[in-house]
Amino acid sequence: MGMRSTEVQLIIAGVSLVSGLIGWFGRGLSFILTRWWTSSAKHERAVYLNAVAEFGSKLRSSGMTITDVTQLEEIMGNPTIGSSEAAVNAVVGSDGGDAPETNYAMKMRVGAAYEVAVAQLNQALTDLRLRVRESEWEQIEKTQEKWEAYRTEVETCALLRYEGGTHAGLAVALAGLAETERRTAEIEAEVEERSRL
Repeated sequence: MGMRSTEVQLIIAGVSLVSGLIGWFGRGLSFILTRWWTSSAKHERAVYLNAVAEFGSKLRSSGMTITDVTQLEEIMGNPTIGSSEAAVNAVVGSDGGDAPETNYAMKMRVGAAYEVAVAQLNQALTDLRLRVRESEWEQIEKTQEKWEAYRTEVETCALLRYEGGTHAGLAVALAGLAETERRTAEIEAEVEERSRL
């Protein structure tokens, strides 16, 4: 008697399952033996502990605490600030320079970036001014004044959130910087649109 198609399918499925388990077990065994022979787990742990010790040393030498670092991570975790290229560059140094290691250095760097962002916003507003009628410009000026009040409120919220903390001033500057960068992008988009007309 021959096998039925159902029996053949069950045998094929069983063989596939067994071969899959053997393959999975073989990869797992290979991974464990490699880690054991190379001691890579110990090496990774040593590298990690060394990095933590070096970071702790830098913190202590610059007067920062783990709480300060946690607060900085929280500030940078804010989606508005984290999406601001200027804010991230000022804090982590990805604009070609080294990352500042002290709160004071970060504040100085963020303050300089904030001044640049304000200058870029003013340039964008000047470019827009050249492309609109006088009546439109008057309305844009009123809108800009309201936006500046809004930015001040955003900064005040950041200050109140970290009031009394080491990074309160930094949080204020980063919030203002991110908001200024966002507003500049809006104005530049408007300038570009009007340039096409």
